[in-house]
Amino acid sequence: GKVEKSGTIKHNFELVVTGVENTVTSIPVNVVYDFEAYVKGVRKSYSTQQTVAINIEQETKFEISRLDYMEAVTAGEEAYITAYLINKGKTTVNNVTVEIECDMVNGPQTVFAGNIMPGTEGLADVYFTVNEMGTAAGKIIVTYEDAKGKQYTMEKEFSMEVMEAYEYTWDEPV
Repeated sequence: GKVEKSGTIKHNFELVVTGVENTVTSIPVNVVYDFEAYVKGVRKSYSTQQTVAINIEQETKFEISRLDYMEAVTAGEEAYITAYLINKGKTTVNNVTVEIECDMVNGPQTVFAGNIMPGTEGLADVYFTVNEMGTAAGKIIVTYEDAKGKQYTMEKEFSMEVMEAYEYTWDEPV
């Protein structure tokens, strides 16, 4: 294009980056500008080069794929929920914690699941006791960090019936 004296010109271009996995990084890109200009009536060719850094970030693709738990538990006995966590991205998901939040459970119960590598599944078993009968409805809260240390949370609901504990009696023969 043509640029008037003291003017500017804008160019857009797309870059496709390959071979970058499991990291947040910067890639140096050399941009070369070739141009011609009239200086004192004479046409001259010029070239200038500038190096810029392009930040590359892989999208975090992390999810709770499913929850496994007993649909009915006995009051006063230990129950558990297993959270299946899948990292479908290309960066490690860091500092994963899994917490159960339920009105019928005394306080939050938290398990540290660690780091989950790209393309893998992690499991977290959260154990708890419900002492009241009724429907125990709550949620699993998963907290994690991306490669830059930004924290995220995701939730999944659950519901289970809490039944009365049975008392067993033994009848002795007479």
